[in-house]
Amino acid sequence: MIERRYGAFLFVLWVALSFAVAPGRAQSSEDIGALNKQVDELVQRGNYTEATVLALRALAAVERQLGPDNQDVALHLSKVARLYEYRGLYDDAEPLRKRALATMEQALGPDHLGVAGSKEMLARLYRIQRRYADAEQLLKGALATREKVVGLEGVGVCQSLGQLAVLHETRGVYADAEPYRTRCLAISWRRRWVEIARISARACMSWPGYTESWVGQRRPRRTAAPWPSWARTIPKQFWRRSMRVNTRRLRGRSVWAAWRV
Repeated sequence: MIERRYGAFLFVLWVALSFAVAPGRAQSSEDIGALNKQVDELVQRGNYTEATVLALRALAAVERQLGPDNQDVALHLSKVARLYEYRGLYDDAEPLRKRALATMEQALGPDHLGVAGSKEMLARLYRIQRRYADAEQLLKGALATREKVVGLEGVGVCQSLGQLAVLHETRGVYADAEPYRTRCLAISWRRRWVEIARISARACMSWPGYTESWVGQRRPRRTAAPWPSWARTIPKQFWRRSMRVNTRRLRGRSVWAAWRV
């Protein structure tokens, strides 16, 4: 009997404590959100000093709530570092950038796009401080991470290539920046033509009397379904001209002309 009463007492105590702690957590989350909103408003007004104070308070609250090795802590560290950079306090921003990078690596692993972004932000700070060797090492690591995760021509690879080019241009070594600019331009053009091909495929599948079977071939192949009677009365030249006008892309060259190559 005593053991049952003791067990019931412990259960009631656990339920009471859970309900007592939950509002506190919700309140702390609301406070962090309100602080971040105030920081954004102060940044828009250009009041970086007060924004830094509130951002440090939000950072401390996030650390108390989630622990020091959480991804959100790294994001708040980057926000405080950015405010220091706005004020020109680069020496104060550097340890925060380093800690944010270490936290992201511990929370997400070394092969993550968030880690690549943290490396690029620290490299940007090093470039401002004229520490070009350290910045180049970080940017090459970020480029390798992006190529490993999204591929050699994936989204974000041009971002790392562009930052490497800017780094060499800042140093005045334009010959070293040229390969990165050339590769980024080639990736951009190829991605643009791939998008044109997708637009072409969607457009041709919407035509009456055609199917997906001819996509990628030299000529469209007609199915057994005939054209409507009202469409057969319109000259073919009008159809071709309207499609050429409506699907014009990329410096005046039409998708219809690309299909007929």
